[in-house]
Amino acid sequence: VMERLDDIDWPLPDKAYRRVAIEAFEALALLHGRRILHCDITTRHLVLKNGKAALLDLDNARTFEEAASNRDSIGTDPYIAPEVASSGRLSPQSDIYSLAYVLRQHCPESLLDTLDPVFRIAQDPDPSKRPRSAADCARLLRNARPPHHRFKAVVKWLALVAIAYWVIMTSIYLHQRRSARAKWGDAIGAAVKSRAPLPPIRIQATLPQHEEISRLRFE
Repeated sequence: VMERLDDIDWPLPDKAYRRVAIEAFEALALLHGRRILHCDITTRHLVLKNGKAALLDLDNARTFEEAASNRDSIGTDPYIAPEVASSGRLSPQSDIYSLAYVLRQHCPESLLDTLDPVFRIAQDPDPSKRPRSAADCARLLRNARPPHHRFKAVVKWLALVAIAYWVIMTSIYLHQRRSARAKWGDAIGAAVKSRAPLPPIRIQATLPQHEEISRLRFE
């Protein structure tokens, strides 16, 4: 089956760009999984292979074992990582730096606020502060959300905390109220039981004498 290689037609729509960026880091993760460093990632080396992002040109590639003893600067400016330019120190993080540089160059303006934090981490001057692997970069790009989405997530989390607090406090209040009612009921019951029987109530009525009634009747 013939493989089709196409140059990427930058700039890409937002959805296509994110897909290509994730696929590019996944391709780099596969290469690193074989213990091979690309060492020369540039815009022209990132292409579409059968419609999926791929990395070409392994002329400067090094195995992990070869990279450990390398002291020469390898790569193409301005994509080369600072530690490679200064001391030839190759690592998976130096490839991550170069690929992030390529992708950041072509990032659509509408996605810059969302994805730029990932690219800044991947291009940290200190390689120890970059993501540990290209697969981590792909995951970060896949999960990246715009700042307003993060704000909404914080608001939603705070709302859930407030609701949980209200439920807990309401439960405590109702429990205390029931306990207070039970105590008052017990106290009233004990008081009622301890009281002596009430004396019978006598109602006395003073009626007019018989003669007075007769007199009033016939006058």
